[in-house]
Amino acid sequence: MGPCTPSGSRANEDNGLNRPGTLSRGCVFACAVTRAPTRGGSFCHPVDVVKAKGQTNGQLLPNAPVSYRLGVQDQSRHVRVRQFDPADAAAVEAVMRRSFALGGPEGVTLEEHVGGIAALLEHPEEAAVAVAGAGIVGYTHPAGVRLEVDPDHRRRAYGRLLLEAARGIAAAAGEERLELWVPVAGPGRAFAEAVGMRYRSSFHLLRLAAGQPVPVPDTLDGIQTRYITPGDDNVAVVALLNQAFADHPSPMRFDVGRMAEAHRRPDFDPTDVLLAHVAGEPENLVGFCRATVGPAADMPLRGDIRLVGVLPAYRRRGIGRELLRWGVGHTRARGAEEVDLVVEALNAGAIRLYGDEGFGHVAEWPRWTLEPAAPG
Repeated sequence: MGPCTPSGSRANEDNGLNRPGTLSRGCVFACAVTRAPTRGGSFCHPVDVVKAKGQTNGQLLPNAPVSYRLGVQDQSRHVRVRQFDPADAAAVEAVMRRSFALGGPEGVTLEEHVGGIAALLEHPEEAAVAVAGAGIVGYTHPAGVRLEVDPDHRRRAYGRLLLEAARGIAAAAGEERLELWVPVAGPGRAFAEAVGMRYRSSFHLLRLAAGQPVPVPDTLDGIQTRYITPGDDNVAVVALLNQAFADHPSPMRFDVGRMAEAHRRPDFDPTDVLLAHVAGEPENLVGFCRATVGPAADMPLRGDIRLVGVLPAYRRRGIGRELLRWGVGHTRARGAEEVDLVVEALNAGAIRLYGDEGFGHVAEWPRWTLEPAAPG
């Protein structure tokens, strides 16, 4: 396997793992927090749920607004939890900014945190907002493991109401459990414990310092690489990823529709995705790496190793290491100084690999879980 010399998005048969590409950096893999403690104070009272048409057992269904009235000592206050609408974007972004100002997720910039609004705009049905009076006071996006309440409206049970909406959204999506990110510091943990959530594990943000040497990718017997071809490769790549991550400590699911959607985004570049395959069999995929570059506010360009996966049958052959090295070289060739990646704390093998390659710990993002709402 020699130098990488692709033609278009596909490479010829003697590809290596050292071809550069481009893409702008989006929100990091996990940058969400839960900041809505409701224990104590005059608002810690039972909540009466007024069911709306299309909603059962407190479960939020798409396009079915749910009205809530707080308990005995605050009957005049009405809160409505409804599906996110694209017209809510500015108000939700304001909540994100105000929450971040009091202490954003460790290792995440304001730009990255607010960048999460893009996912809500793409799939409004996967998010909900809490409305008090004429204003939005909080939101939740279970797919993005987010739940935030505006700082001026905390300790009023809004977090609990959004949590119930999040459980319903997760259940409707077929999720086995609701997962939310809870910050290491601050009141989020007290809230999570109060509502019955359990700590499950953490993701760690790791960073390769600017100038930290990483070897160039090496050739591997029987393995070649090429870039992804959007459309033609979608089914095969989804199958590869679902197999590669089936035994992951935090299993991930991929589907062709979402992949096609991602490929249609204006910032998607197929040269950011390198596929490893059996030599001479470009359709027989065994590994995957996506690495991008983008600005971090006013800081220098930063690389992001977004995903690395190898089929179980092809592990322990060095494929993952060489894909990782390709990703580092790819982002640095595009001007990145530091390079980030995110790893599950229970994935000991991956943590050892990244440590061996020079990545150091930057931040921890604890993941707490709650069983989804039971169907009505």
